[in-house]
Amino acid sequence: PSRIAEAVINTQINERKIEIARDKELVAKIMERYPSLPFIAVETDGNPFPQVIEARLEIFCLQVKRLHRQILEMKKDDNSRRNSRGWSSSQLADPS
Repeated sequence: PSRIAEAVINTQINERKIEIARDKELVAKIMERYPSLPFIAVETDGNPFPQVIEARLEIFCLQVKRLHRQILEMKKDDNSRRNSRGWSSSQLADPS
């Protein structure tokens, strides 16, 4: 059952992320580069994790770190472009 749930959740996250995101433009750009968002499901019974699970956790953390770095770079690039156009921070904050 948990593998079925993991497959369904992973598919739904990737298909619906843009729909539910606050910054749809940024998420669309990220999804172009990383079409499959990092996701992990881990079951535990209280015993120490086997090496396979520890390796999956480490891979997940590395994927999230890489994705976070990419998001920060894209936000920085967007802010640089906006500032180079002469927009003030108050204009960026107030869309009206």
